[in-house]
Amino acid sequence: MSRLAFALTLFIATPALAGDIHIVETASTGLDTTKAGVVTCPVASCDLQASTITTALTVLADDIVVETPVTNDALLTLRADATCAGRGKVSASLGQIGGATVYTHDGQAALASAGVSNVTTLIDTLADLVNINGSRDYALNCDIAGSSVANLGMFSGSLDGQLHAITDLAPSGAGMFEILENGADIHDLVLVRPVVKNTAAATGSLTGTANVGATINNVAVLAASVEGRGSTGGLIGTIKGATVSGVYVTGTVSGTTDVGGVVGLLDGMSGNTGTLSNAASKAAVTGTGAAGGLVGSVTDLALVGASWSAGAVSGGGAVGGGEATSVSASVYWDTTTSGQATSNGGTGLATAQMHVQSNFTGFDFDVSWAIRPNIGRPYPQAFATLLNLDLVVTSTGTSTVGDNVTFTTTATPATRYSPAVGAAVVRDNGTTIGNGTFASNTAQVSTSTLTVGAHAITALFRGDDFHLEVVSQQLTQTVLAPGIPVTPTTTTLVAQETEIDFGDPIVLTATVIADSGIATGAVSFTINGEVFGIATLANSTANISVTDLLSGTLAVSAIYVPDAGAFASSVSNAVTVTVGQAPPTAPFTLSIEPLNQTVYIGGAARYIMSLNGRGTVALSCGALPRAASCTFNQNSVVINNQRSMALLIVGTQEAHSGRAGPLKRPPWWLLPPMLALCGFALMRNRRRFAIFALTAALACTNDSGRAYVVTDGTPAGTYKITVTAMSPDQSSSVDVTITALDER
Repeated sequence: MSRLAFALTLFIATPALAGDIHIVETASTGLDTTKAGVVTCPVASCDLQASTITTALTVLADDIVVETPVTNDALLTLRADATCAGRGKVSASLGQIGGATVYTHDGQAALASAGVSNVTTLIDTLADLVNINGSRDYALNCDIAGSSVANLGMFSGSLDGQLHAITDLAPSGAGMFEILENGADIHDLVLVRPVVKNTAAATGSLTGTANVGATINNVAVLAASVEGRGSTGGLIGTIKGATVSGVYVTGTVSGTTDVGGVVGLLDGMSGNTGTLSNAASKAAVTGTGAAGGLVGSVTDLALVGASWSAGAVSGGGAVGGGEATSVSASVYWDTTTSGQATSNGGTGLATAQMHVQSNFTGFDFDVSWAIRPNIGRPYPQAFATLLNLDLVVTSTGTSTVGDNVTFTTTATPATRYSPAVGAAVVRDNGTTIGNGTFASNTAQVSTSTLTVGAHAITALFRGDDFHLEVVSQQLTQTVLAPGIPVTPTTTTLVAQETEIDFGDPIVLTATVIADSGIATGAVSFTINGEVFGIATLANSTANISVTDLLSGTLAVSAIYVPDAGAFASSVSNAVTVTVGQAPPTAPFTLSIEPLNQTVYIGGAARYIMSLNGRGTVALSCGALPRAASCTFNQNSVVINNQRSMALLIVGTQEAHSGRAGPLKRPPWWLLPPMLALCGFALMRNRRRFAIFALTAALACTNDSGRAYVVTDGTPAGTYKITVTAMSPDQSSSVDVTITALDER
């Protein structure tokens, strides 16, 4: 089934009531197909007139009955069993909806007889899951509660999780699947608290092994517990040429050989590079062999790109062992939380550096990644809702100096998989007041040390296995001086412009007017609740200029902070500022690392190529030194709004010498005369002539004589090679160097 068809239903909420829908030739009161592109039936049964289907339409119902041919059937996505009741189906006759995309729980055989080929079977229960066929197309229709079950064996079909979760699955053996074979496509799936314990072979939450031709995209594994004896990963034990992207893993992973937060062993096969990209792992990793936060070990037939890890690791940083040149510099690990200062490839960053977008060179924040600046690490965009948690901080109200003020932080997770676990860090203008431990999504912090004035209070949650880091909206806490009359104030905020282009500065002016007198102190400016600057009042106004704003709609506010108890704090109304989109990038960009390699003559240098953007790109190289070769693991790369990778190998050749083909010998029929001459010469006592004749005779039979030749190799030296990526509309080139050394 096409990914487009999946996308049509991915985020459609299950309706509270979805009656049956009949697609008919004529209907007196048919359903309205002109709104939103989705139709449901709010009563027990509804009619949908076939002729009204003129644009892309998704039909949601318990049962869908097609009673007439649909001319525009390719525009239809029919989804039965909309309430996840485990019984809905789509019914049709031959020639009615052959081009439609169909999701159904029952009736697959009848649909095949009706000529419908694009059919996905819906999974509603654990029983549905364990009974899947290894080569068909499936989709999760709702969350499923798992248990201890046998693994699903070998699989070469497709499974669209539709961002639903399988919770508490404890499969036997290698993982949920034993092996993902060629053609397997797993995407948009969430595994919550999987438990996998395997005493043999490769082990992972999703699968033990992912072979060439398997694709895994947008899979989250939360709070995993994985133990293995072979190659062990939080998601996959061993990748053998598969492609994996868009992964988020938390929990614990332990094993004895190659152990990684995402993949134990990342390998490929000749002509089929195993790749891992756009992956994030907070899993704690323990291994007696090679251990890494992302990958335990990587071979020279694999590539790791644009990923990060932050969990505690017993071995290396992001990658434990293997071929370091297979690891892109766009792979990062948290040197603080991992406890590791080194890695077998990649770039180490401290925790604070992991919260800065500009530090993640090679990450595509337009398509694949998102970040909450200065709060948390990047996360895959596909899981923005899944991992979200809203945070609100409240207090007991306006207080007087010396009063005990209690701040209550309330967390509201986006999913029901887990409450907030950990602490709420309550801050006053960025300075920590105290930490409160969450219990039932509530945490409290009390203090009696607040000074007179306005305090910008926020709560920070540092994330857990189920939720991202987040900061609450700002609360203004006013503290009054005892027994001193306080003059009310009013703060207003004006933005010089409310719509600006990306990269342009914005000038903000706050004015503070007191009911009597002239207010003194400072103004704290906030964007979306976060303080970004403070300016001192002068003649009742304060100004600030801001640059480097992110694209989007921003809520800007000003908070008056008095420097004495005579004036009351006040907060302006929020001003909405819209920042335009960043300028479009080129259709694709090419980067290569490392740019410089040194090998002995006869050896080969490996370069990792990263292509970012869109289009189909042909790869080539030029300006090669004598007797050198240039090969790619794929000569043509398709990049669809995401980062793609390729491997370039530049080979050198040693000079060598030897004997070439046989010398041309006299024809065989000269042998008898030459032997006769030899005998005649001996009879006449002519030794020299006899020796000549005998030598000539032997030459007629000898095959050992060969020409001596020398083959030129690659000369020692440093050479610049031009690598080019070309699409129909664009060409991009990067120069790399190779230094060839003579061992002699």
